[in-house]
Amino acid sequence: MILTTGPAHGGIVAGSPPLGSLAEAGLIRPDPLHLGVDVTAGCHAADKDGLAQPDLLVTGPLTRGHVGELTGIPDLTADARLVAERLAQMLAAQGPASETA
Repeated sequence: MILTTGPAHGGIVAGSPPLGSLAEAGLIRPDPLHLGVDVTAGCHAADKDGLAQPDLLVTGPLTRGHVGELTGIPDLTADARLVAERLAQMLAAQGPASETA
């Protein structure tokens, strides 16, 4: 999912249907400052109990409660690269996808 947020980020979890659905399912929760989504040090979404969701990575403005304000292209690029590298590691650990017809 790709989601960008504007200046009204305080209610982004409640105001976004995709994020609201994830929150209702207990897969994410707002960060303590209600600036976005709560994440762990590894960029994984924290579930309703604060546990890292191994298959749910978050980057960009939604992480501002954890990483601070990402104000420019270099900040956003570095954060996105970190998450992309983690995603690549996760996919490599799963092995090649089987082909289905």
